[in-house]
Amino acid sequence: MKPMAFLFLALWGISSQAQTPPPDKPAVPPPFFLEDIFSLSAGERVAGDILIVAREAVIEGEVTDDLFLLSGVSGSLSRPSTNAGLAQVSGLIRGSLWAAGTRLDLTGEVERHLRAAFQTIRLAGRVDGNVWAAAETVTLGPEALIGGTLRVVAGQFILRGTVDGHLAVRAREIVLDGTVNGSASLHADKITLLSGTHIRGPVEIYSPQPVIPSGNAVLEGPVRHVPTRPPNRWAIAFVSFSGLLLLALFLSWVTPALLVRPVLLLEL
Repeated sequence: MKPMAFLFLALWGISSQAQTPPPDKPAVPPPFFLEDIFSLSAGERVAGDILIVAREAVIEGEVTDDLFLLSGVSGSLSRPSTNAGLAQVSGLIRGSLWAAGTRLDLTGEVERHLRAAFQTIRLAGRVDGNVWAAAETVTLGPEALIGGTLRVVAGQFILRGTVDGHLAVRAREIVLDGTVNGSASLHADKITLLSGTHIRGPVEIYSPQPVIPSGNAVLEGPVRHVPTRPPNRWAIAFVSFSGLLLLALFLSWVTPALLVRPVLLLEL
C-alpha cells in the first residue's frame, strides 16, 4: 500500500475516534463513494458526513458536515490522466475537510478545519478554523484567509494571503509576502520576508543564518533568531514514515470492520 493511503486511513481513524457518539447512538459509517471521477456540481447538496475515494474529485456544491477525500485512487481500469490525484474544492464544506492525494486546489470555504496531505497544496479560499498541511509545496494566494492556526510541513511554503492565528512552518524554504495577525514560528534553511510581509505578533526564526526583512516588511512584535544546522532529511523521512505506518497498523487493528473495505479498495 502507498504511504498516502496509510496517511488517509490514519487521519480518518483519528477523526472517527475523536467524534465517537454516545453509547446509545451506535457509530454509523458515512456514505462511501468509489468513483473514477467524482463530481458534486454547484447547487447540489450532500447532508451529513461523506467519504470519497476517486481518481479525480471536483466539489462545487455543499457538504453539510465533514468530508473525507482520497484522490488518485480508483476501482476501475481507467486511462492515465494528468489530473489523477486532483482534488478541486470550490464549494462549501460546513464541517472539516480531511483530504489526501496529489494536488489540492481549494478556492471555496471550509467552516471548520482542514487536514491535508498532498504533493501540492494551493489555498485561495477560506478556512474558518485551523489548518494542518503537509506537502512538497504549499501556497496561500492573496485571497486565502485562515481563521485559526496554520501548521505546515513542506519543502517550500509561500504565503501571500492572511492568517488570523498562529503560523508554524517547518520547510526547506519559506517565502512570506502576506499577513499574520498572530505570532509566527519559522523553521527553514532559507527564509525570505518580502516587502508585503506583516506579522503582528512575536516571531521566532530557526535558520542557519539571520533573516533580514525586505523593504517595507513590518514585524510589530519581538524577533528572536535561533541558529540551527540543516536537518538530516533522510532521518526525518524515515522516522515520519515509520510513525505513520505504526499508527495506521494500530488503527487497522482496533477498528478492522471500519477499515477493511477501504484497504481492499486502495490495493486495486
